[in-house]
Amino acid sequence: MKDQIILTGIHGFGYHGVFDHERKDGQDFFVDLTLDIDLTALLTQMRSKIPLIMQRSQILLSRR
Repeated sequence: MKDQIILTGIHGFGYHGVFDHERKDGQDFFVDLTLDIDLTALLTQMRSKIPLIMQRSQILLSRR
């Protein structure tokens, strides 16, 4: 199985660069990122831990 994580419109502002005016005035940086990743192993691990997570959640909720 192949999964995809897409992050778009990431914006940062930095005061660095090659030229003096880039370090003085700063500049915007924009990134769009697409990750192709197989999450099968992670999801398998998470599924095996869901009962424990639910049990602990119930304990925490019962203490309120």
